[in-house]
Amino acid sequence: ERGLILKKGTIVDSTIISAPSSTKNSEKKQDPDAIGEKGNTWYFGYKAHIGVDKDSGLVHTVEATSANVHDVTKTSKLLTGDEDEVYGDSGYLGAEKRGDAIIRNKAGRKIKYRINRRPSQVKKLSKSGQYAAKKAEHAKSSVRAKVEHVFGVVKKQLRFRKTRYRGLEKQRAKFNIMFALANLILADNPAWQLESVRTASQSTGDLTERMCFLAILQIVVLNGLCLRVNRLMLRRLTPRVESVTSSYLIPSGTILTAEDREEVEELWKEYNEAINQ
Repeated sequence: ERGLILKKGTIVDSTIISAPSSTKNSEKKQDPDAIGEKGNTWYFGYKAHIGVDKDSGLVHTVEATSANVHDVTKTSKLLTGDEDEVYGDSGYLGAEKRGDAIIRNKAGRKIKYRINRRPSQVKKLSKSGQYAAKKAEHAKSSVRAKVEHVFGVVKKQLRFRKTRYRGLEKQRAKFNIMFALANLILADNPAWQLESVRTASQSTGDLTERMCFLAILQIVVLNGLCLRVNRLMLRRLTPRVESVTSSYLIPSGTILTAEDREEVEELWKEYNEAINQ
């Protein structure tokens, strides 16, 4: 609704979420839905398949399966139908040739599948061919890298590497919650905000150069001021004097010294002057 997802392209990928293999339950059995193999490595768990907007890096589709379901079989379920391009790793080779593949978007345009080649395929080429292929693969990977940022947030920041639940329906609900939280974390990141403004101006053309500059300026200045004010508050933990009037930057109930208040007012004035120029 706020236009954060531009729907010009989708990056598809998956990650394995481990599950407990214990048989300490009423049935005295392992979870029948949690089993799988990736490459030559055996896993006991589930697989989260996600579709990520190529411009904003936000997740728009989540699918949960057993870990033994191949990535390419879920490609069509991860697309919105509005995209012009689809990016994926070599596990999605041949996705456009499958019977359930989405070949054209809702506007009738043909969807371009930009899937990374396997390294063994590149090695078979001539030296000049390898150079061109590596350059093309790098361009694909630079776009596809955004999906790894999502997995990094889910597995490192939210520490969701292993599920507690049994059954596919419970995993589906859990996955939706975790990736929704990842979207909130990514959307609140100043670096992501800058990138989203830049890609929005390039992809849609709706933002003029001045509007784009002002949007970036607001993000940089406001986030910088908030960071400096937060550091200021951390230095002044003991209750003193009264709260500052710039409630936009200072949470209600915060107590600062007269010296602190003057510094915050100067920061607030600096912000207003920068935005008004």
